[in-house]
Amino acid sequence: MPSGFTIRPLDVSRRFRERKPRAKWEKILHAPNVAIRWLWRKKEDLGWRKSFLYIFSALSTLFVLYALFLWLTLPSLSEEKIFAASQSTVITDRNGIELYRIFGEQDRTNVPGSDIPQHTKQAIIAIEDRRYFERGCIDVRALARAVLSFGNSGGASTLTRQLARNALNLKREYLLNRKIKEFILGCQMESEYTKEELLNLYLNWIPFGQNAYGVEQASSRYFGKHAKELTLGESAILASLPQLPSYFSPYGRHVHTDVSAELRAKILDGTVTSVDDILDDDVTIGLLGVTIGSGATVKNGSGKSLYVGGRADQVLRSMQDAEFITDDERLKATEELKTLTFKKVREDIRAPHFVLWAKDQAETLFANSPDKGLLERGGLTIQTTLDWRLQEAAEQVVAAHKD
Repeated sequence: MPSGFTIRPLDVSRRFRERKPRAKWEKILHAPNVAIRWLWRKKEDLGWRKSFLYIFSALSTLFVLYALFLWLTLPSLSEEKIFAASQSTVITDRNGIELYRIFGEQDRTNVPGSDIPQHTKQAIIAIEDRRYFERGCIDVRALARAVLSFGNSGGASTLTRQLARNALNLKREYLLNRKIKEFILGCQMESEYTKEELLNLYLNWIPFGQNAYGVEQASSRYFGKHAKELTLGESAILASLPQLPSYFSPYGRHVHTDVSAELRAKILDGTVTSVDDILDDDVTIGLLGVTIGSGATVKNGSGKSLYVGGRADQVLRSMQDAEFITDDERLKATEELKTLTFKKVREDIRAPHFVLWAKDQAETLFANSPDKGLLERGGLTIQTTLDWRLQEAAEQVVAAHKD
């Protein structure tokens, strides 16, 4: 044997190592995969036509088995906590004035459906799921439209499926997993709950941006009022937000629609006198519309100004098309949108030293609670002895006498 060489025994342990036995469900899901590979190897013997049919059947079987597996892993709708949305704890003064809100990731206050105006419900339906009360668990028309246009004319997601996605936190799931689960849960929910119940759940669950979840908290955040006090124009604004809450944020960069410099010039010189003459590429849609030029909005080609609508105007137009509102009601709400202002962003805490002391006391009180997130998710109201009006007056006096 040449020098420098050594003989080592051949390690055959990996080749003949026993495989870990598969679970039953893994065997079931693995079977169609084995069949497909075998059919692919035998395609010349079977012929392309038979091979295609067999492979299509195997893929369909695999998909059905996979959907069945996902269905078996889904929570039961009969579980009490499945739609028990977390609600913020509110610290108030002695007269009920809000001083501070304690919440985790979602700032929410649930309200019954009777406290949500009918035009608010109709605004959501008109822009998100117009056939909500007519369709079954699958909107066949919307699905066909989405497939034929390759998704360019909008998706086929229903209000029920959006509710399932948010309530069960499916957003982080793989796309295929999420779509199958949304479909299964949507059909289950449609059979377990009435349309009105699902709509009320949706309006209490859905995010409206700025950490505001549910229509009640969104109304408070943006307009400083309760949901039951919302006007038609305000309802149209809130219905605009769920699709893209960050993009259409009332405190963001896309509050008003913007147009290209070329289009602006054409409007001002009278070349363009109708929104029907405007190309989509010349407009960046915002939450609210914008009036280009001065004076009254152009009518019948006169004048040199034009109102270009925003997302909220689209909601109002959809409501009219669905016959929820009349043309006069739409025009009145459009005028409301032109002068509407949003609630100014204020500090999230009033009387901070006192409120933080009260929060510490509450945390100590609930320290031994079996539910560790009760303070952030329990929807509690903690009423303190402070009178905010007197406190505010005192703070103003102190500030006025500072050196």
